[in-house]
Amino acid sequence: MTAAWPASLPQESDAHSYQEAPQRAAALFEPEVGPPIGRSRSTVTLSTASFAFVMTEAQVETFEAFYRVDLARGVLPFTIEHPRRKVPVTVKLTGETPYQIASFAPGGWTVSFTALVMD
Repeated sequence: MTAAWPASLPQESDAHSYQEAPQRAAALFEPEVGPPIGRSRSTVTLSTASFAFVMTEAQVETFEAFYRVDLARGVLPFTIEHPRRKVPVTVKLTGETPYQIASFAPGGWTVSFTALVMD
């Protein structure tokens, strides 16, 4: 069963830092003569999205436990509400660094990550 974003963590991603980019769904081949030939790479629609959440110290601890245990250090996917469409989607952490934590204010932290969104 796919893990769900914990209810004790913020449910809304910071809209100002949100970015989303679709991944190319077609594989193209350029023959020696004629136009490129294309085919669908997958039946799943994929996009990359960035998420950022302002959290307390306790919420950061909860997030890190979620990452280590429920996501098996980022190997497993999880469900979260899509920041723009407001529907649950399945995502998987992606990129060289699975997530970043930055100081936001005294006692406040920004946790951000990039995820592959699978529709």
